[in-house]
Amino acid sequence: MRANMGIMITASHNPYHDNGLKLFGPDGLKLSDRIEKKIEKLIDSRITKKSIKTNRIGES
Repeated sequence: MRANMGIMITASHNPYHDNGLKLFGPDGLKLSDRIEKKIEKLIDSRITKKSIKTNRIGES
């Protein structure tokens, strides 16, 4: 497919917090834990910023 990245959504018979994403590089191999943590941090910071912005709009 010549993709730059792949994402697999994982689902489990366990509780929802055990579900997640697996990230793959262009070589088809799972990204390193270090790179995954960087991506996770970026996603979390954007969610936090959006949540703060939404809460401020609701307060008006």
